[in-house]
Amino acid sequence: FTVPLAHITNGQRFREVFSFNGVAITPSTFNTMVDYVMKWVEQLQREQQFRKSHLQFGWTESHESFVLGRDEYTISGEILDNPPSTSTANYMSMFEPKGTFEGWREAMKFLAQPGLEVQQYVVCAAFGSILMEFIDNVPGAGLHLYSTGTGHGKSTALFAGNSVWGDYKSLTLQAEDTMASTLHRGQVLKNLPLFVDEITNKDPKALSDFVLQVTRGNERNRMQGSVNKERERGSPWSLLSVTTGNVSLVQQVGQYKRSARAEAARFLEINAGKVHFASKKVTDEFNSLLASNYGHAGPVFIRRMMEDREFCKHIVLKVQQAMDNALKLTAQQ
Repeated sequence: FTVPLAHITNGQRFREVFSFNGVAITPSTFNTMVDYVMKWVEQLQREQQFRKSHLQFGWTESHESFVLGRDEYTISGEILDNPPSTSTANYMSMFEPKGTFEGWREAMKFLAQPGLEVQQYVVCAAFGSILMEFIDNVPGAGLHLYSTGTGHGKSTALFAGNSVWGDYKSLTLQAEDTMASTLHRGQVLKNLPLFVDEITNKDPKALSDFVLQVTRGNERNRMQGSVNKERERGSPWSLLSVTTGNVSLVQQVGQYKRSARAEAARFLEINAGKVHFASKKVTDEFNSLLASNYGHAGPVFIRRMMEDREFCKHIVLKVQQAMDNALKLTAQQ
């Protein structure tokens, strides 16, 4: 956990921060503990070169590097240590890999069959999210999967997608998470995918705000509560979001406003069909493999991109242009 230096030199604050994080300090050892921490701070300041502590994951300025968990991948091929910041400290453990890359690939083979195209698309969206940074004037886009009842593989799709980057269950937001916390997560992830499971019971107005803010790439402007001053809006983001629910997102938003055209233009919708695995044994084997192997594919993808970022940008824009031409899209679409 991170502790501001000002709290270390303040006895009461020191006790509060360390106690809050589970470090018990008795009165007889308090001065020794403070002295111990301060000496370490002084030694680290003497021996280690200053490094920027990033407030977001994803691409850094000018795409010189990519921040993922405790690592920062550079264009030179070097992997630097990414120290936790006040914004990222709580998320570091989510990106710790587990198992092997080969084990993850075996899990993905279960999805490589006809009828699971939706799940395949979501896994590809997990990779594609970090490519949104290369598309000008499109900071975000989304996909909503909906169906009545269970057994349609919606949650499975989100878990499989987030397994690209880390602990898929921790990375996937749930129904009980507030929209404010979801948007904050998007800001911290910056370019990594933002997946939210089961938004069916969300307030229609909150859903409308969520869609517009996610695809706009920043949080709404707000005033501070105690003074006549604007709050810090936070850094922008550029990513892909996938949500799931039991009903259409556009229909939900339609309960709040007469026309949901703005939301429909920003989020695609797919009515997910039933998923049919060969047997429960096959399903259990897939779940077991996924739970034991995750967080390996993302770093492989990043390292490959770092070998030639300009070529990757070229491919992204080329595909975008090809799709625009094939679908005869206009500026309004």
